[in-house]
This record gives sequence, C-alpha cells and structure tokens, in this order.
Amino acid sequence: MAVKANDGTDSNTKHFRVATDRNHAAHLCNSGYVDRQFSVAGLYVLRPWQGKRHLNDLENCKCDIQFNLLTVPSSFQLDHNDMNADLQTAIARRIDNGAVRMADLRVVICGLTRDSAPYLQKTITRMESLGNLFGEYRVVVFENDSIDETPALLDRWQRMNSRVVVLSERRNDPVNQPVRCPLRADRMAFYRNQYREFITHHFVDFDFAIVVDMDILEGWSNDGVAHTFGFTDWDFVGSYGIIEKRHLLCSQLQQYDAWAFRSYGSYEALKTRTVNNMRIATEDRLLAVYSCFGGLGIYRMPALLNCQYVGGDCEHVGLHARMRESGFDRIFLNPHQTTHYSYKYNRLLRLLLRVTTPLRLTRPRKAA
Repeated sequence: MAVKANDGTDSNTKHFRVATDRNHAAHLCNSGYVDRQFSVAGLYVLRPWQGKRHLNDLENCKCDIQFNLLTVPSSFQLDHNDMNADLQTAIARRIDNGAVRMADLRVVICGLTRDSAPYLQKTITRMESLGNLFGEYRVVVFENDSIDETPALLDRWQRMNSRVVVLSERRNDPVNQPVRCPLRADRMAFYRNQYREFITHHFVDFDFAIVVDMDILEGWSNDGVAHTFGFTDWDFVGSYGIIEKRHLLCSQLQQYDAWAFRSYGSYEALKTRTVNNMRIATEDRLLAVYSCFGGLGIYRMPALLNCQYVGGDCEHVGLHARMRESGFDRIFLNPHQTTHYSYKYNRLLRLLLRVTTPLRLTRPRKAA
C-alpha cells in the first residue's frame, strides 16, 4: 500500500527500526514513533507520518547500542494486519513470561568465528548481553585459521570473562564461500561438533544451548528470544533471519539462510529465491518445520547432545534429521525471534559500485 509522505508525495516505503535491547525497544514503543499494528518483537515499524525530523530525533537519542534504520518497500508484509490489540497483548505477555523463565535457566551460548576482528567486539557485547538475561551462562567459541586479530581478541575476552571458553585450531582450511556446497557442509559440521563435544564433557547439566552466527552484523532480538522461552513444548526453535537486499532504486527485506530451511513434511531443499520471498505470519505461535536456523537457534540441551552435526547437506539439516529420528521432533521457527543481517546488493548495483568506487577515489579535487 502507498502511504502519504510528509512532503505530500506518495511513498511506497516503510521505515523499520531494528532493536535488540529490551530497554530501547520499550523506548521505541513508548515514544509514539512505532506503529504497533505492523510491528513484531525486534522489528519495529515507524509511523510514516512522523517525517524525517522525528526520525532524526530517534537517531540522536542517547543509546548505549546503535541500531540501524532500514527503509524498505511496503510490499514487505508479515501479515501484520492481524496484529489486533488482543494479539499484541498476548505477544507482550509471552515475552514477559519468557523473560521471567530465562532468569531461572542455565544456558551455553556457542558459535563459530574466523577473521571477524572488525565486528567481533559488537558480537561479544551482544553475546554477553544475551547471557546476562539468564540465571547462569557460559560461552563456547570455536575459531579456526584466522589471519587477522581475531585470535588475540578472543584470548583477551577469555581472560576478562571467566565464563568464556575459546577453542582454536589451525587446519589450513579454505575460506567457506556462501554457496551450497557439500564440502563446505562437511567442514561446518566438523567445526560445530567441536563446541558440541566440549559442551558434552563440561556443561551437560545446563538446560539449553543457544547457537549464534557470530557474523550477524546487526545482531538479534532479545525480546524474540524471550518470546521463544514463553513456550515450553519444543526441542529446537530457529530464527526468522532478515537481510536487506538493495536494488538500484529501492530496497527490500528478505528471509535469509535459505539452505537450512526445510518445510514441514519434506527435507527437499527449496530454491533460495523461494525462501527469500516467504512472508511468515506473525501470530503468537511457533511454526513447525523440518529444519531452519536463521542465525540463532535454541536447543534443549539433551536434543543437541544426543545427536551430531553431519555434512553432505546443510549441517543444520543433518542435525535436525537425526534429532527427529531420535525422538526430538519438536522443531520450530519463531517469526518473532528475529536476527538482523546487514545487506546485500543485487548484481547490477554491485557492478555499478565496482565501477564508480574507483572513480570517486581517483577524482581530482577542485582547485581552491
């Protein structure tokens, strides 16, 4: 639908504010900037009639963590039209109940990283903030083959935070490319089994494991995690990963992590475009799937420790298939548990940037 912009022109865009901290999420909702009818946990739609002045006010508000403002087509629909007051209240109550439950639980947060120095400190902050929402937490990170400052940063983190364990290994493996490749899946399964084995020997008595992608540049919704813990009848819950795809004249939000996604009832891999264009209803429930991940997945500890990651297909799919065979078949995606990847350019825009960037860098300055 088209909305009327402040300058009187028609605009086919909505402004999405990404929030990952409960306090700042509350600030967004209480400020009057947010159109609750079109918002889910962690992804807040700003009222289009507020105009740029109000958006700038929001950008300049004093926050410990900076959040991105995404401008996307209004064609990005999450069935928010059904977000009536009763549903909003139910979701908020679910988040509050989940947060109370989290305070009594013990979790292990784990992930993989390689050559992540430029954004690692932000990820560390997010992982610790997530851990602090629980009664007790530990962190297990597996690092391999980094050639930047990643090992040094991880070592410092481990020395400063006694809850953190870093596993490092020099394997001389090639850098994984973002393509569907069985060899890549084999390597990823090996890496992930390293933190799984460590948890098996040291943290078997913890309640849950939270697996995070440590290269999610914009973080994840802690409210979304709390929403998941508002439910109890599940073995695994994956996230609704969101990425901004930039075109020449517009941008749009898409569901990310297509290879790990398998619809309920079939392990057949879907085309990337099919998963990218999925619009998931945001009701107060979990969606049953055969597999998903989306950058952050929460496992009941016995479900993770009784099954190994395997390659050949996406390593998450292999693990979830083994879980289902072992009776841990309550596998879901939570549309409110959002993760916020950065952005990617379409082919034409990538080509233009490749051509114009050197021109901008080499353009001579005008004489004074």
